[in-house]
Amino acid sequence: MATAFIYDGYTQDGLVAGCDLHEEVGFSFRPIYGSERAAVYDLCSKTTGLVGKNEAVNQALCDSLINWSLDGEPTLESIERLHPTVKRNMFQQVMLNKAADEESAKN
Repeated sequence: MATAFIYDGYTQDGLVAGCDLHEEVGFSFRPIYGSERAAVYDLCSKTTGLVGKNEAVNQALCDSLINWSLDGEPTLESIERLHPTVKRNMFQQVMLNKAADEESAKN
């Protein structure tokens, strides 16, 4: 359910629809909002090079993700191994820039 106010302890479900590039990935997360959201974007903008930006995104996802439909727990190591389009979509949902995808027709 969509909400305009994010309550403390709020957990949201996300979904990256499957496609020819990757399987569907469901996940639960604590949204990143307010000053924490600004801090993530500040870190990404101040970091030079793609490696540093990738590390900032990985850390933000690791701090926010509670669980996912993939094997194992979301850790920095497992997040590093996500397909790039899965990671980008998941990050946009965690940062509240994008709603969860609709379930894919492949299910």
